[in-house]
Amino acid sequence: MGCRLPTSISLWRIILRINMTAGALLAIGMMIALTALQPELPMALLGLGLAAAGTVHAWISASALHRLHWRWVVACEE
Repeated sequence: MGCRLPTSISLWRIILRINMTAGALLAIGMMIALTALQPELPMALLGLGLAAAGTVHAWISASALHRLHWRWVVACEE
């Protein structure tokens, strides 16, 4: 008999997809805005910082999802 995937893991999958989409859209939006505005260096660094923050946030969510998934696998095997 198979184990059912816990709701918490499904929720983390949704959160991860939202974070990755938001990070990608943020990076694309900032690059378009920076290109259109032709900003000076501080604004360019701000845009890159925001894009990096979106990427790091998605990575943290992926790490949490990975830990939850392996807890479920171990519990299911017992």
